[in-house]
Amino acid sequence: MKKVFKFALLTLALCCSFQVVKAQNVMKEGAIKYEFIKMEPESPEAAMLAGSQMNIYFNGEQQKVEVNMMGGMMKFDVLMKEDGKSGVMLMDMMGQKMKINMDEEQIKKQESEGKVSADDLDITYDKGDTKEIAGYKCYKANIKPKDSEDVIQLYVTDELNANAKSMEKRFPGLKGFPLEFSMGGQGVMMTFAAVAVEKTVDNAVFNVPSEGYQEMTMEEFQKQFGGMAGGFGF
Repeated sequence: MKKVFKFALLTLALCCSFQVVKAQNVMKEGAIKYEFIKMEPESPEAAMLAGSQMNIYFNGEQQKVEVNMMGGMMKFDVLMKEDGKSGVMLMDMMGQKMKINMDEEQIKKQESEGKVSADDLDITYDKGDTKEIAGYKCYKANIKPKDSEDVIQLYVTDELNANAKSMEKRFPGLKGFPLEFSMGGQGVMMTFAAVAVEKTVDNAVFNVPSEGYQEMTMEEFQKQFGGMAGGFGF
C-alpha cells in the first residue's frame, strides 16, 4: 500500500507540471482522458492500479487535472487559473479529504521543483513505430535524461495541439502531443494512454467544493505525509 501511495503522489506531482500553452491554432477547450494500462515490472500493486484514470480539462481560463486511483480510494484534483496566480489541490485519500489553496508564489515554487532543461534530455523519434490512440495517429518518442540510463517512452501525435499541453515542464523540447506516456521511479514505470479526446467541456468540472474538506497549507501537508511524499516533488 505504501508503494501505491508513492505512485499516487508521483502522479499528483505530474499533475502540477501540466501547463497551459499560449499558442495559435490550438484546441482552446476540451478534455483529454487517460487510463492506466500497465506497470513494469509487473507487481501486485499493478492490480490495485487497474482502472486508474487521469483526466485533463481546460477552457481557456483555467485547467484541471483529475486523478482517480484504486477504484476511487485515492482521488486528486489540481485546478489552476490560466494566469498562474491561484490554484487549489483537492485530495481524498481513503476518505481523508484535504484542500490546499495555492497563491502565485506557491505555484511558482511547485513549478520550479524538479524543473528540467532541454539540454538535460536526449529526445529521439521513431516515426516508423506508430499506433492509433483515441483516434489520432501517433509515433514513438524516446526520452533519455543525460544523467541516467533510463529511457522514457511516449507516443505523440502531430494532429492535436491543445491548450493543455502535458509534460512541457518535465520534457522540454518534446515535439508533438503525448497521448501515451510512461512515468515512474525506483526502477518501476507506469504507463497511461488516452482513451478519449473531447473538444468541449462542461464548466461545472471546475467548481470547487466549499464543504467536506480539511483545509491545510502545503507545509502542513508535507509535514503530515513527508515520510512518503519525499522525492516526488512535494
